Amino acid sequence: GLVALVVRLFYLTSRVAPHATTPALSKMDLNRAEEDLKTAEKDAEDALNGLNGWAYSSTNRDVELHFNMVKTGNITLKYTKGVTTLPVAPIVAAEIVQCFDTMKMWDKQFDEGRKLQEFEDGKFFTYGKYKAPWPVSQRDFVNVVKTVYDDNGRIRIIATSHPHKDAPEKYPCIRATLMYGAWVFEPTEDAVNDGEDSFPIEGKCKATYITAMNPMGTLPTWLVNQVANDTPMCLAAIADMIQKHPNIVKDMEGRARARLARIYPKKSGRRSRQRREKDGRRREEAS
Repeated sequence: GLVALVVRLFYLTSRVAPHATTPALSKMDLNRAEEDLKTAEKDAEDALNGLNGWAYSSTNRDVELHFNMVKTGNITLKYTKGVTTLPVAPIVAAEIVQCFDTMKMWDKQFDEGRKLQEFEDGKFFTYGKYKAPWPVSQRDFVNVVKTVYDDNGRIRIIATSHPHKDAPEKYPCIRATLMYGAWVFEPTEDAVNDGEDSFPIEGKCKATYITAMNPMGTLPTWLVNQVANDTPMCLAAIADMIQKHPNIVKDMEGRARARLARIYPKKSGRRSRQRREKDGRRREEAS
């Protein structure tokens, strides 16, 4: 139940219905959001590489658990990282964690959310609210998010808290803070390093999930840190869903193809012979 307090808002994307009356933010506001994202991206990369205090703790259900105890003001919070292998390609894994409907299957605490504003391709603001057991108040988040498609086939979804005028704090929810968070999906084989062909639809990926957050409010720190232990285990829930629902994987593969067509329009529908042959070999090996 209390796992809701370490919510995973930042993977919400354009699958969430946009707010109908969203006014554009000022250029100054957007510049600040960009700066916040740069800081979050650097912190997430340090976490990915195990720098500045990150340490391996244990392995549970094929998920490596890493933690970092960080002093923030007068409290010390536990930041979390989970690492596992998922039986889908990076771009398909990214679609899974960015899909509103799919997210509800592996995060039962999600209550409601919406996309507030997209201010640049792959960059947007989101609002999300999560359930909490009585008498704990629900938590909500307002985040700025960006998705990065690296040339080596890696996909990163970076997020951090940033205010937006379309989502003011509203009682009884307590506005929590995401210092930084990231999904990182890396190919298990060397990428072609050629635009669209860097992101095959079939394959496997190394998946990393990083969260550094403060639920705010008056919850005791020991309880917040105890709950944080379970946060990376959402990776195991995603792996279970992939195994149990091949129809969902097929749907996500279709969405991945559509996204590639938008990102690389000149190559839409013209995948290289090398990539087709490689995907064919993967299918043969899987069977």
